[in-house]
Amino acid sequence: MRSTEFPWKPEPGEILSVSALLDFVKNLLEPVFLDVWVEGEVLDLRVAPSGHAYFSIMDARCRLKAVCFRPVARLLEDALVEGASMLFRGRVSVYEQRGDLQFIVEHAEGKGAGILRLKLEALKKKLAAEGLFSSERKRALPPMPRRVAVVTSPTGAALADILQVLGRRAPWVEVLISPSLVQGEGAPAELIRALRLAGRAEGVDTVIIGRGGGASDDLTAFNDEELVRAVAACPRPVISAVGHEIDFTLTDYVADRRAPTPSAAAELAVAETGQLVRELKRTEETLHSICERILLKLEAKLTSLDVVKFDPLRRIGERRVHVDRLMESGSAGLERMLHRKATDFQDARNALQRFDPTTLLSGFSAKLDRADASLSASIDRLTGKKERERERVSAALQGLNPLAILARGYSLVRDEGGALVRRHDQVAPGQGVRVSLAVGHLECQVRESGKDG
Repeated sequence: MRSTEFPWKPEPGEILSVSALLDFVKNLLEPVFLDVWVEGEVLDLRVAPSGHAYFSIMDARCRLKAVCFRPVARLLEDALVEGASMLFRGRVSVYEQRGDLQFIVEHAEGKGAGILRLKLEALKKKLAAEGLFSSERKRALPPMPRRVAVVTSPTGAALADILQVLGRRAPWVEVLISPSLVQGEGAPAELIRALRLAGRAEGVDTVIIGRGGGASDDLTAFNDEELVRAVAACPRPVISAVGHEIDFTLTDYVADRRAPTPSAAAELAVAETGQLVRELKRTEETLHSICERILLKLEAKLTSLDVVKFDPLRRIGERRVHVDRLMESGSAGLERMLHRKATDFQDARNALQRFDPTTLLSGFSAKLDRADASLSASIDRLTGKKERERERVSAALQGLNPLAILARGYSLVRDEGGALVRRHDQVAPGQGVRVSLAVGHLECQVRESGKDG
C-alpha cells in the first residue's frame, strides 16, 4: 500500500463543519488518486435518464460506489453489464452532498482484455524497435498491376467488396484468391500459409490481406507476431485492410500500405480506368507535339538547301567531264605501253636478224613467243581493268542521268522560253508549258497555279 503524509491534521479539540471536513478529505484524496486501475464485479447497475451509469465495484470483502458519465457510458454500453468482472480505470472523488467516496470511471474493459492489451502493446514496442514499422522499409505500390492476390475468407463480405471494386476500376486485372480463416485459433497459421502462397505466385504484383469488421476479439489473428513477420517478409508489396476505419492491428503497421476498409484496399491497389485514359491522352499529346517540332526542323533544313548547288543536270555535267578525263588518261597510258612493247618487239627482231645460226634463231624465237604471250596477257588485263572502270563510271553516270530519274515517274516542266519551272508563280493560267517525260514530251496549257497546303 502507498503511504501518504497528509499536510493537515486537526488540532485537538478543533471543531469542523461537515462541509469543511469533506472539503479537506476531497482536497487530500483527489490529487493523489488521479489515475487508478481497479478490478471488480459490477453490482447494482443503474442507468439514469441523463445517460450516466451508477453502480458499485465489488470484490470478496468490499464495495466501492462508481459513476460512469454519459460519453463513457455510451462507449461501454455492451460491456458494462450486471455481474461482469472488469478492469476499471479512473480517479477517486468525494461526493460532498452525501459524503460518499466514489470512483469516477473513465475507461473499462473485460478482465482478460486488459492483460491482452498490455501484451499487445509490449509486442508492438518490440516489433517497432526492430524497425518492422519504419517508413524506410515500406515499398511503393506498382502503378499498373496485372495480377492482384487477395488473402481473406472466401465466404466473407470483404472478398465481395474487393472483387466489386477491382472489377469496376480495372476489369483487366487478374485476381488470385488465396483463401484462409480470418478468426479463431487456427487463423494465424492459415493466414501465414495463404500469404506465402500469394507472395510466391507467378505474376503477382500486389497482395491484399484482410477481413471485414468485427469485435476486437475477432481481429486478434492479425496481431499474431508470426503473421506480422510474414507480412514483413512478403516479396510483394502488401496492403492491409482489417476491419473498419477505426480498427488498427499490427498488420496495419507492418504492411506497405494500410487501408481503412477492404474496398479502400482495392482502390489503392489499382488505378481507375479514367485516370489511365487521361494519362494516355497526355502522352499522345506530348508525342504529337514532339513530332511536329521534328517536322518543322526538317522542313526548315530542307528549305535552306541551295537548289542550284544540288541541281541534277549540273552534277551530271561534272561527272561527264570527270569520265572524259579518265578515258583520256587511260587511252594515253595504253598507247604508251603498246608503243613500248612494239619497240621491244622490234629490238628482238633486229637481234634475231643479227644472229643467223639456227640455234640462236630457235632460242630467240622462243623468247619472242614468251614476250608476245606476256604482252597479250598484260594487254588483256589492262583492257579488262579499264573496261570495268569504264562500266563503273558509266553506271554512276547513268544513276545521275535525268532520263533515268524521268523513268522513275518524274518529269521536267519548261516554260515557253525553255526555262525549268520550279515554282507555281513562274507561270500563269493560260500559259503553255512543255513537259518532258521518260519517253517523249507533252505540250500542255496551265489552267490554274497555286501553292500547296
